Amino acid sequence: MILSEGIFNQIDGTEESSKRTIEKILAEDKILIEYVYFLSKKKSKQDSIKLLKKFYDIEQNHATIENILDGWIKILKIRISDKTNKNKTLESLEKSVQNKVLTGKFLKEEFGDYYKRISPNVLKDLITAIIHTKSDPEESINDLGRALEDFLRIDLNSGLNLSKCQGIAQIAQLFNQNNKFPTKLNNLTAGLSSIRSMGKAHGVDKKENQRWKIMETTSLSTTLIVISLMKSYMIYTQKSKLIF
Repeated sequence: MILSEGIFNQIDGTEESSKRTIEKILAEDKILIEYVYFLSKKKSKQDSIKLLKKFYDIEQNHATIENILDGWIKILKIRISDKTNKNKTLESLEKSVQNKVLTGKFLKEEFGDYYKRISPNVLKDLITAIIHTKSDPEESINDLGRALEDFLRIDLNSGLNLSKCQGIAQIAQLFNQNNKFPTKLNNLTAGLSSIRSMGKAHGVDKKENQRWKIMETTSLSTTLIVISLMKSYMIYTQKSKLIF
């Protein structure tokens, strides 16, 4: 593949507009996220680019790739830090809310080698969910539900026909009926359907005749649960180990 410099042609010259344009495009791009991740782990630029060329079959030379990626980092004002936090996951999640590329870096850190197995749309929804945790928790829950359902249908590759399943609860039920994946994982997945129904997409609670208000804490904790579920499913499919 060719790492395109064309992104700079879409910039109109103003700093804020440039940042919004690049963030929008790079939200689904794994290459910059991987680059920032490698640098934060104290890998040299040369070693980081060598890995990226291998992973993504990038045709340009090292200097060209470095110029493009460093240009993106400069415009987005990303600070590369290798600081170890007391509570690494929570502090990293807190920082990731500020910027879509940092959000992608957080997801890369959490998923590790399994990051490459997750489809772009699922990553996009997870990024949006994290960005929304403070500003719009109800929308964050919607994004998480959509990400989890797409993951179960596409990325998990269960081998089952899920076309008749409506939502994550029915998918989890079908998994249990066919002895697919650990029952506890499937039951946890089914339980998240209740949280999903509290989001904006479902409107008024039929029994209570009012809408649910989602707290920031709920959207943050649900984000971590969804990530843990996805990771646990992938570990089980690859290694048959029960890790949650």
